Amino acid sequence: MSTATLDVKVLGFVDRACAVCGWRFFTSAALYEHSLGCRPPKRVAPAQREAGRRVAALNNSRRRRCNDCGYASTPAAVGNHLKHTGHTGWTEAA
Repeated sequence: MSTATLDVKVLGFVDRACAVCGWRFFTSAALYEHSLGCRPPKRVAPAQREAGRRVAALNNSRRRRCNDCGYASTPAAVGNHLKHTGHTGWTEAA
């Protein structure tokens, strides 16, 4: 008993590719829908990347923990958590 394989490239099913990201699609409609939201990958300068690393390191050094449930994250995230849950108080997490 032989198993037949379907070669979609030979049949022309997968001949539609996004010019931005390279994803391949079976239909033009799918390609069009994808292209409406497809954005090129963001490239940042080395100085911006280094600034992002410094901010991330600072956020990690200032981690906080909710006193009521123990949720731990960055100061902004814990503040948002306290605001929306009604919990009170936080402590510095090591």
